[in-house]
Amino acid sequence: MTQRKIVFTLAGLFVAILPATAGAVGAAAGAGASTSTGTPTSTTPAAAAVAPAAPVEAPPLTTEQSVTAPAAAKHVRGGGLFRLALGSGFMFGETKHDDGTKWHKRGLTFTSELAVGGTLTSGLAVGAAVYGNVPAAETEAGAPTFIMLTCPFADIYVDPTKGFHLVGAPCFVMGRYENEGVWLQGWGANLGIGYEWSALWGSSLGKGWGLGVLARVQYVSLLAKDIYDPFNAIMPGLLISATWY
Repeated sequence: MTQRKIVFTLAGLFVAILPATAGAVGAAAGAGASTSTGTPTSTTPAAAAVAPAAPVEAPPLTTEQSVTAPAAAKHVRGGGLFRLALGSGFMFGETKHDDGTKWHKRGLTFTSELAVGGTLTSGLAVGAAVYGNVPAAETEAGAPTFIMLTCPFADIYVDPTKGFHLVGAPCFVMGRYENEGVWLQGWGANLGIGYEWSALWGSSLGKGWGLGVLARVQYVSLLAKDIYDPFNAIMPGLLISATWY
């Protein structure tokens, strides 16, 4: 009887101990398998790859913060004026004799201009100018071989920042019959219209040179007292001008 109790007691202990032992063995086997294969069961933050930081973009500039390049200052005509111009034209001349007959003299001319002045107000210049006209050879017979107009002038630039301008001048006129050595005197007028491209060379922010075209028409009335009959002419011309303004 006593031996049966001991056997039953040992069997109960074995049954109680076996599940715990099997769990421990399984855990040990799982740990060993994990260690032997080298496969981690979990990913730690230290082992995770570190992603590169995204670039930080600057916020866009507001309207107040935006930088705008300053506009270039326009060339404004002012100060002194100096102009040199050369070109060609045509002369419609006429000599009226005492008996009422008229001699018409027509032909090409070579023209020039030299003007010096200063500014009264922005875009308005006044000064003195000399205009020369040399008729071509075929007009020399019975007509002056040289006509010069000396004039006070006014030159108006409608917009001082642009090149369109108007010229007007009353003139004292002298002419010469070269083959006879006789000078004629009289009066005349000069009217012109032109355009200049300012500051082609020199400073574009201040006074500078400009290259332009100038169309003009002149009227002269000449007389050599007691020697020659009066000579009248209309002379249109087209010139290339260089102006410092």
